[in-house]
Order: sequence, then structure tokens, then C-alpha cells
Amino acid sequence: MKEIIFSLAGLGLFLSGLNLLSSSIKIFTGKGFHKLITSITNSTVMKGAVGSLIGLITQSTNAGTFLIIGLVQANLIPLKTALILIAWTGVGTSFLVFVASIDIQFLGYILLSIVSIFYLFNLKNNENLFNVSPLIFAIGLIFLGLGIIKLGTNNMQSFFWINEFFVFASETIVISIILGLFFTLISQSASVITILVITLVSSQVIPMDSAIFMIIGSNIGSGLSLLLFHPHLEGQQKKIILFQLSTKILGSFFILVIILITPHIFFDFTLYKNINFLTIQLSLLYLYLQLTGALIATILNGKINALLNYLIPDQEIDLISKPKFIYQEILNDEGIAINLINQEQQRLLSFLPQYMDYVRHDNKSDLLLQERHKGYSLLYLAIKDFTDQVISNNPQKGISELLILQSKNESIKSLMNSLKSFASIAKENNLKKSDLSISMAESLHMLLTLLSECEKSQEDIGILINLTAEQGSLMDEIRTKVSKSNGTSGHEQKALFLLTRLFERLVWQIRKHNSIQ
Repeated sequence: MKEIIFSLAGLGLFLSGLNLLSSSIKIFTGKGFHKLITSITNSTVMKGAVGSLIGLITQSTNAGTFLIIGLVQANLIPLKTALILIAWTGVGTSFLVFVASIDIQFLGYILLSIVSIFYLFNLKNNENLFNVSPLIFAIGLIFLGLGIIKLGTNNMQSFFWINEFFVFASETIVISIILGLFFTLISQSASVITILVITLVSSQVIPMDSAIFMIIGSNIGSGLSLLLFHPHLEGQQKKIILFQLSTKILGSFFILVIILITPHIFFDFTLYKNINFLTIQLSLLYLYLQLTGALIATILNGKINALLNYLIPDQEIDLISKPKFIYQEILNDEGIAINLINQEQQRLLSFLPQYMDYVRHDNKSDLLLQERHKGYSLLYLAIKDFTDQVISNNPQKGISELLILQSKNESIKSLMNSLKSFASIAKENNLKKSDLSISMAESLHMLLTLLSECEKSQEDIGILINLTAEQGSLMDEIRTKVSKSNGTSGHEQKALFLLTRLFERLVWQIRKHNSIQ
């Protein structure tokens, strides 16, 4: 009983350390870290290195995957790059697995002692130094937890039923693989299960044969867990998860075949009685699995991506949020960059009349207003960030044109927010059948369409100027009629007043945007 309590206590410290490590790492993975990722992922080698770095920092392929998904959703990196980065995160997680294969409990004591010194000597006044203390404390907890787990499992071989169970599992490859997969689905981490398996092998609780196939099963389980526990993910997010799963399966199958045919390639079975060497071999097996999956993902990236695109076509929100013209490779060519930013802005402007379709038509689009607005906002952010980068890279060239483009970006953002408010108020207050709200929506749709056309050609600019002229007196007259309407409730009157105010603001914003030259 004492052994089980020790093991559970060690596991608690280990998992607490991992959670604290994940939260502490966020200090170092802010906007600057994201910019670093986007700036050094031009070559395949650098993509592999950055992916491994993300895995090393997060110590979790799942956490690394969601970090990279966030970068894709924000249009900071393309999907093709993200797939390679994710494939290599597993390589970075191998570090902790390797550390677990050696005796590092004493190192945990040293790290925890360092943290105590920080507090004893009141070093929290040194902000940079003190920010590192949670990170050191987390790693110390991980090492201490691993040491206690080993201490608890040292005598577990005395439990006859545990030994019998794993001996039985080792006789059938499938059972061992399923066990590894099952435990990984529960823990949501292949590295954690691999570390526990290594610890149990070092205590001679699990035979080597069973451990090998449990680690292979855990590798498959890490890819499967994301798919099973996040079924709501769609579009690009689902593609990323399926890509990770497919590379995990292919890598595991490749290593499994090699082990079954020529096991001596990976394992020196003459060292079976040397526990330390056995645990190191198991940590290397984990590394082989991650490397194989990463290499397969890198080599077959295009083919697997094409298959996923066929199986899971891009959703509407993916199509509208993804830039069509701008790309990182032309950042330093301000002439081409300015031209492409212009085209991307025109594309975004051409989407804006669709806001009014939620008022003009009953279920015109399957995409919810909030989702559509999110898609347009992501595209706006991509254009804005790209424009800012071009200005930063070319401070002396084309600055006047680039500043105009910046002003247009902010103008488009204001238009989007006002249009969303207009459509939301009309929908929430059931004003889609109101003649006045429909008339205003039709007018805005026409003006926005005309604005988009004027961005491409100046032929109709005079018409737009006339249509957006001061209409304050007309709107006052309309509001007066609304207030005197007997068939309109007080709630509807208030909503219509808001719509007329928004209509005025939007007409002024359209006129203002058209004047930016």
C-alpha cells in the first residue's frame, strides 16, 4: 500500500510540475515569440528546428498543436508550414523523456533550493530573475516527482498480480499497444505515459517487450486523443489534427515493422540485465517514433495535405479569413507589397455588402453573422500586420502610400464594426420585416457595392460623393415619422432610432473612406 501512495504522490508532483511549466512558459511565448516563429520558418530545416523548439518549450504535442493552430487562425503562418511545425513538436518533447530515463531526483532538489534562495534573499525585486523562478520550480517538481515515482515503484514487483498482468500483455503485441493507447487517451500525453513506462521498467514492474509496444501505442494515442476529445473542430483545425494523427500512425507502423523484422537495429538485447541502459533505449525509441513521424510528414507533406484538402474542403470562414494576395516573401519589395495590399483591401471591401444580407434576406448564408465578422476581422488583422511589417522593413520607401493604406485599414475596421452593429440590432429586434430597416439595408448595400467598385475604378466616384452627401435633415424627418407611428411599439421605435443613427454613421464612414487618397 505504501508503494502505491508513494507512486501517486510522485505522479501528483510530476503532473503539477508539468501544468506549472506550461503556465510559466506563457511568459516567454507572447507576441515576440509568435513573430520569431513567423520570421524564421522559410526553409524546411528551420521549420523542423522551430517545431522542435515549440515541443521543447511546451513539453506537449497537444499544447504545441493548439499554439500553432492559433497562429494559423490568426493568418500568421500558412497551413502548409503549420503541418511541418506540428510534426516536429514531438521531437522537442523527447528531451523530458530522455531526462526521465536517468536518475535526476537530486537535480530536482538543487532546482527547488535555488527557488528558495530567490525568496530568502528577496530577489523578487529583480523582475527578470524572479520571472524565471516559477519555471525553475516547475522543472524541480517534475524531477522530484519522477524520483518519488521510482521510489514508490521499486518494490512493486512484489505485487504478484501486477507482474502477471504485464507478463500477459507482453505475450500479445496488440494488447500492449492497446494499453499504451488507452493510458494516453486518459492522460492526454504520450510523453507522460512513456515516462511512467520507463519508470516502471526501471523498477522491473513492466517487462521490456511490453514496454516497447506500449510506447508505440502511446504514440498513436497522442494523435488520436486530439481527434476524439475535440470533435467540434472543423476546417483547417480538423485538417491539422488529422494530419498529425496520420503521421503518428505512419511513423508508428514503420518503427513497428522494423522492430518485428530486425529488432537489433534499435535495441541491444545483450543489455537486458542493465536497467539503466534499458531505460535509455526506451527513451531513444520514443525519439525514433517522433523523428520518423516528422520525416514522413516533411517528405509527404504535399501529398497528405492534398488528400486532406480533398476529404475536408475549406469552409466559408477559412476562405474569407485567409489572405489571397499578400505573402511574406515580398515584404522587402515595397512596390509589389503596396500593390498586393491594395488588392487585398479591395477584396475585403467587396465582402462588406454581405453584412446587409442578414437584414435584406431571411437565411441567405449558412455562416452566422458573428462567424462572418470574425472571418473578416482575421483578414483585416492579416492586412494590418502585413502593412506594418512592410513599413518597418522599408522605412524610407513608399512611406506616404503605405500610410494611406494604414488609414484605409482603420477605416475598413470601423466600417465592419458599424455594419455588424446594424445587422445585429436588426436581427435581435426582429426588424427584418420593417420597411424602414430594409430600405436602409438596401441603401447601405448599394453604397458599399459602389464603394468597392470605386476602389478599383474612379468612374463612379462622383455618384458616390453625391449619394453620401449630408442627409441629416432627411434622417431627422424619418425619426420624427417613426416616433409618431402608432403601429410601432416603444421597443421597436428605440431599435429603429438606433438603426437610423448607425445608418448616418455608416454613410459618413463610407464618404470618409472614399476621401482617403
